[in-house]
Amino acid sequence: MKLKDSIYELLENIKADAKNVSEEENLFTSGILDSLGMAMLIPAIEEKFDIEVDVDDIEPENFISVSAICEFLDKYHEGK
Repeated sequence: MKLKDSIYELLENIKADAKNVSEEENLFTSGILDSLGMAMLIPAIEEKFDIEVDVDDIEPENFISVSAICEFLDKYHEGK
């Protein structure tokens, strides 16, 4: 499964219509993510990708779109 597909799967667990947003669409203004959604997404990402997200990295710009989340996770896989 591609990274992008995994992100969409996690987002759909939070908001079912997440599959309808484009990779570049702002997840906050589109209503897919809010503060509660972020609080659900972070541990889901940590579990799915076996990483521990540094508290300093919990910034909206890292989670603003599917492509931003993919870039963010790529950095973790490269060892930040």
